[in-house]
This record gives sequence, structure tokens and C-alpha cells, in this order.
Amino acid sequence: MDLPSLYQLSVKTFVRNLKHNSKSRAPISELHDLPPNVLCTVFEEMSSHSSLTEITHRELSDPVLYMRVFSLNYTARKSLEKSVCNVSRNGVCALSEMARNWCKIMSDEEKRKRYPSLATNFRGALELGTYLHDAGLAQLSAEVLYIARRMIPQDNNGLKIECVRSILRAEVSALYKMKAEETCRTLLTMVDDTTDDEVRIKVFLEVTKHHFKACRYSEMNRWIQKAQEFITETTPPEIVIECQQLNALHLFHSKMILDAYSIFKQAIDRTREIFGHHHRRYAETLYTFGATLVKNRYCYGFQMLLYGIQMLIEVLIIFTTLYGERTPHANDIYRYLALARDINTSTDDRTVCFFNSDCYRLF
Repeated sequence: MDLPSLYQLSVKTFVRNLKHNSKSRAPISELHDLPPNVLCTVFEEMSSHSSLTEITHRELSDPVLYMRVFSLNYTARKSLEKSVCNVSRNGVCALSEMARNWCKIMSDEEKRKRYPSLATNFRGALELGTYLHDAGLAQLSAEVLYIARRMIPQDNNGLKIECVRSILRAEVSALYKMKAEETCRTLLTMVDDTTDDEVRIKVFLEVTKHHFKACRYSEMNRWIQKAQEFITETTPPEIVIECQQLNALHLFHSKMILDAYSIFKQAIDRTREIFGHHHRRYAETLYTFGATLVKNRYCYGFQMLLYGIQMLIEVLIIFTTLYGERTPHANDIYRYLALARDINTSTDDRTVCFFNSDCYRLF
């Protein structure tokens, strides 16, 4: 067994002292003096102690501390994600409270002056808004992104387009229909001046999703075709996967079931190969497919329904591992599973057997 390093022992000692003083309700000022990489490790150690749940929740809800780690690098962000997830399992949601606290600071001029590290970090604000959407917090995502848009310098057109595209995504997910219509028009006006094909593809795919949510399938198909015109061999695979998903969704709604299934299968296989099983992008691809099959459970037959259920169960495991058991994603998946169960089982003994099985009741 490897012995812990001096650094690891120091972190454990620091957290042990916090446990001894856990009755104190005052913020831990020492955390603000730690370098971001050390703070990241301390948070992870704190979150592993159930006796420190309340304290860890409070400190993770501090936007200054949270953003110091969040803006560091991908590895630190994954560690922070784990800390938030551990705390979430103890019945609290530090991420949403932190986001609300961030918005309160950034919406007040006097408070912004007291926290320059937040007020000048426009890239971090954009990434935070995007991350909140990925975590299933679409309304909070939109609130953060509205502020981020005002923070981005006027001459940074590329980042402005990215922010407005993220706003459209959040508004569509949050069912802000009127706002999404206006944002969509603004986004298409902004992209007229860009010569970056990758930016165009991303925007056109976001517009495609907007029309899909609005049930405008002919418009959806038109924007898919426009996006595909700019796809080349050098287009990043994540963009290609998203285009495949949307194309498959259109085919499903056009009753071209076998073609849609084939394209979705390609997208799932490609996502798993590139990102691995335990990744948000893979879960999102499965979720799109599984939800489509369950929502249309009367159209595609028992076997397709069973595929959909199995996919959603896998997605549930991934999302709750990434974002904690209190993630809004879980509620959405449970609703779809309830839809799957609420079918007329009297004519199909296989369906009855599945819904009565121990495997299904676990979820």
C-alpha cells in the first residue's frame, strides 16, 4: 500500500481540524488563502465527511471560492464536480445555491466592486452558464448567461455569438418560448457576419433544436440541411454527432423508423468510442434516443420501448453519478420511465413481465 504524501497528510490534518470546530457557523477564512489547486483537494476531502456536510455546502455555495476552482482547469473542475456530488447525496444542492449567490453579486454594482475576481471573469461566467445547463439547471443557466452576455467585451464577437447560442439553448430547455424566438432571430443576425464554418454549424444546429422543440419539423429539416452543407472531414466529432442526433430525430418524426434507428446507433457508438461510457456527452446522446422511443411508445412497438427504457436507466446512473441524486435530470428520467410504465399491458405478456421484474423496480 502506498503511504500518503506529506501534502495529503496536510490536507487531512486541515480537514480534521475543521471537524473539531464544526459547530462554528462562521465562514472559514483560511480557505480564501489557499491556492486554487489546494482548495480543490480540500473541498474533495471535506465532502467525504458526512459530519462536515453543512459546512462544505456553505463553502461550496460561495461563488468566489467555487469559481476559483471552476476556472482552474478540466481536472480541477471534475474534482469540484465530485465534491458537489458528494454533498448532494447528503440532501443539499450546493451548485444551484452557488449560482443564485453568483447572480446576486453580479446584479448589484456595489457587490461587484467588492469581488473583482468575479466581475472580470467573463469566460468563467460563460462556462458556468453552459455547465449549469449540462447539469439540468436550465433556468439558472439562462440567468447566468444573461449576465455573462453583458460582461463580454463588445469587440469579442466570437464569444458574443457563443454566449447568445448558449442562451438560446437554455431558453429552449427552460421553455421560455417567446424569449427563445427573439434570441433565435438575434443569433441568426449575428452569425451573418462570421466566416467561421464551425461557428455557423453550431448556430444552425442550435436553431434546429429550437424548431424541433417548437414542433416545426419542416423548418427543423431546413436548418439541418444548412448545417450539413458546412460539415467537412475536419469538423469536430462532437458537432457531427449532434447533427446525426438531430437528423435521426427528424427521421423518427417522419416515420422513417429504420433509417432513424440506424443513424442514432451510429451516433451512440461514435460518442461512446470518443468520450467513453461515463461522460455527459454519451449520456445526452442516449437520453435523446431513449426519451424519443418512450415518448412515442405506442408507435414503435415493444422492442423499441424496451431499448428506450434500458437507455434511460443507463442515463440515470451516469447523470446521478456526475451531478448527484438531486439533479433535475433524474426527475425528467423518472417521468419518462413512468410514461413507459403507464401503457396498456393487457395485450402483451412480455411487457407485463418486464414491468413486474426486479430489474425494473430497482429504478
